[in-house]
Order: sequence, then structure tokens, then C-alpha cells
Amino acid sequence: MTRPELITIAHTYADWAPNYYGGPLALDREQTVRHIADGHLPGLALKYGRPAVWDAVAAHLDVNPHLLTAPRTTQAERDKRQAERDAHADRYLKAAYRHYVAAEPYETLALIDRAELTSPPFKNYDQFRTATHTKTPPFTPTDLTGTALRRRVTLPLTARSPAHP
Repeated sequence: MTRPELITIAHTYADWAPNYYGGPLALDREQTVRHIADGHLPGLALKYGRPAVWDAVAAHLDVNPHLLTAPRTTQAERDKRQAERDAHADRYLKAAYRHYVAAEPYETLALIDRAELTSPPFKNYDQFRTATHTKTPPFTPTDLTGTALRRRVTLPLTARSPAHP
């Protein structure tokens, strides 16, 4: 699974695990994993199969068992958490746009990646990556013979090394 998909699992797990494990359903650990995977991650189940998603959710549970006993969340709290993640991702995208306008593709792509990792379901991030790749001019290939330096930078020495007088 990709990192954004694993983060989606983490967000879903944090939002729903306490409600199933300690909630009115009083599900055990395995039932909680299956309930989250089947009920809240159907897209991942279609893509990877239910057993793979169960394993991923169970792996997240193994690393974060304290989330099972966290306070239960309401729909308003889950919506607020998602809105905060979306707002954070939107700030990254606005910063990425500033770099996009300044023709700084590496910075743009890095900020798009950060936005996606902050809130994977917020936007279709591939459209932003495609626009960045489309705008980016082709790179000059590197001369592997070493005879054509693009630029030479000489750094001044601030102090002589004691080993070299």
C-alpha cells in the first residue's frame, strides 16, 4: 500500500476504533479491525482485497493499541478532525502554488506530497503533479564525460585546517 493509503487507514482507525472496541457494540480486537476495514475502507478493499486491508489495519493496531481505549468520538468530532486535516493540506497546496508560479518544480512537488500525506482524500493530487510536470521544461542532460561544466563554484576557506599549514 502507498503511504497516503496507510495514512488513510491511520486516520480512519483513530476516528472509529474507540467507538467499536469500547462502544455499545463492545467488539473484540479482530472484530474491530474487520469492522473498520469493511465499513470504512471499501475502496482499499476493492483495490487490495479484504485480507490485505485487514492485515494493514491490524498492523496499525499493533503499533497503536492505545487508540482502542481512547475516548469515543462523535460525528462532529470526526468532521472537525477531517476539516483540520483538509485546511492543513490546503495551506500546503497554496504554498505549492506559489512555488509553481515561481517555476520551482521540486519544491512544488514536495509540498503537493506533504498535502497528500496530511489529508489523502482532500483533493486529487495527481492533477497538481501533472500540471507541475507539464509546466516544467525538459532538463538538460548531464554530460557524463566531465568535459562540459555547467558552472563552477569555488568556496572560500574560512580557516586553514591545523593539519595543513
